[in-house]
Amino acid sequence: MSSKKYNSRRKNNRQNHKPNTVGLAALQKCRFFVYLNFFFLLVTMFHKAISGFFGISDTKVLYGMILMIAAQVIVASMHIVKFATTIEQFVEKDRQKEATMYTARARFFILMQAIVLILLTINHVQFTNLFLDVIICLIGVTFIIFTLQNLTILQRNFI
Repeated sequence: MSSKKYNSRRKNNRQNHKPNTVGLAALQKCRFFVYLNFFFLLVTMFHKAISGFFGISDTKVLYGMILMIAAQVIVASMHIVKFATTIEQFVEKDRQKEATMYTARARFFILMQAIVLILLTINHVQFTNLFLDVIICLIGVTFIIFTLQNLTILQRNFI
């Protein structure tokens, strides 16, 4: 699609469309919680060093991080569902399927972060392998990047 055609279509969409402030707020909150997940997953990769620095047991630090990430995953998935409920009202009929697809993909990658947390817990209980911890956290970071990509598409094209 040429840039002139794209810009004119975008301009027409902006002129003939009412703002989805509820959906925008839900996506912004979801993005905030996903960024927090990113931060806590990076910190989780170094939970052994953090526990040694503060003199706390490794299990307490890891389970605390997992609990914080789990709470944010739940809240982020609730906000993406809240945005999904506004699609019918604010998105044109011909683009609703596309918006629903991107919303479903974002929610899928958010919920895959819960699987990463389960894998972190299993690794800590069964194997206690630090190398595996880092690999699992990097997989979680990859899911976060995919989530942010879909949230960006939703914010730029459907709000």
